[in-house]
Amino acid sequence: MKRISLILLIIFAISTSCKQEEVKKEIVEDKPFTVEMEVKIKEDDVICIYFKDNTIGFFNEDMAIYKPLVKSDSTQNLIFELPEGIIPNDFRFDLSHKNPNQTMLVNKITFTNKGKSFVIENKDIDKYFAPNSGVVFNESDRSFTFKKNDDGNYDPFLSSTGQFYPLLETLVGSKVFTEEVK
Repeated sequence: MKRISLILLIIFAISTSCKQEEVKKEIVEDKPFTVEMEVKIKEDDVICIYFKDNTIGFFNEDMAIYKPLVKSDSTQNLIFELPEGIIPNDFRFDLSHKNPNQTMLVNKITFTNKGKSFVIENKDIDKYFAPNSGVVFNESDRSFTFKKNDDGNYDPFLSSTGQFYPLLETLVGSKVFTEEVK
């Protein structure tokens, strides 16, 4: 009788453990692709990330997420959740939308998809993202300041470099880079 009770207890423990693993796996796979930025800013502003997938060839407003920034002496964590079902193949970070007197320090950017992630630390940010003419990167303190472009437009952003795509591929697979835009 003791053996039967022990065997039933073991079977119950194993089946419960398997069900918990299935639930954990479903939760991880159901979460959307996320980008988390840890930033420190001197003035109020708005930051935006643009993303694209194989359905479009160029960044557009339909695939953009805006977040307000409030000036602070401490760092802020911003979490951008991409819409369900989106598998990105590129990113662009519009660092400032309204304040050309802004100074921004990006401590790190974390990309997460289906339980896997990678982090780009401040010390490597210029390896993976290149500034346009509206962004001035200060190599000594690794911060960003902003200015109007030569044509008078204010549009400071960072674009992905070729070294970024192998990192992204670890989260999304290679098909998102090889399939044709629909």
